[in-house]
Amino acid sequence: MCGRFTLTIDLKEIIENYGFEISYVSQIASNYTPRFNIAPSQAVLAIAAGQKQNRLGYINWGLKAFPKGSPIINARAETLREKKSFAKLVDQRRCLILADGFFEWKKTHQGKEPYYIYLQGKKFFSMAALWNRWKQNGEEYTGCVIITQQAPNYSNLTEIHSRMPLLLTEQGEKEWLYSSNIVLSEIVSESQALMTQKADWHKVSTAVNSYKNDFPEVVEPVS
Repeated sequence: MCGRFTLTIDLKEIIENYGFEISYVSQIASNYTPRFNIAPSQAVLAIAAGQKQNRLGYINWGLKAFPKGSPIINARAETLREKKSFAKLVDQRRCLILADGFFEWKKTHQGKEPYYIYLQGKKFFSMAALWNRWKQNGEEYTGCVIITQQAPNYSNLTEIHSRMPLLLTEQGEKEWLYSSNIVLSEIVSESQALMTQKADWHKVSTAVNSYKNDFPEVVEPVS
């Protein structure tokens, strides 16, 4: 699964990579700050396809579970089209969530140990996501879920956790945003190859367990 991640790079890197005009993202820039421990229900930086240009903005992490229940933060790539709650969103409301690393917890006899996972040689990457809009008590809300996949069978990555977010290649981003006939199996295959080639990780402090600990030391290696 994906329950915490980071986005710490300079916003200019994102603006230049995706070709956004400075004037278009001025309001976002005024609110942007490096994040070392992004948690569910918080605002995350996302990109969605627009008619004239892509849209960059903040969206809450989590979709309302009706009629009651905790917000849904992840959705399995393998069953997206089988779930009524996601089937239409796959065709109509796909987006990218930007990150430069994420956390997974490894189960041990001593308890759960957190690990920070990132891509070597990549300053940041995008995770496949779905978004939706709904009304509750007369108010309109917008939220998203991050898509997950089986952890690639690479080194001992699967020993940390069996699920990982669906990271997208550059081509995968284009397909995810614009394709009218998305082929999920191809997107997953590209992601598996990307992680096999680039993924690296290290153990971090249990300070990450609390979302309140949002500072650089959270991602530093520990023995």
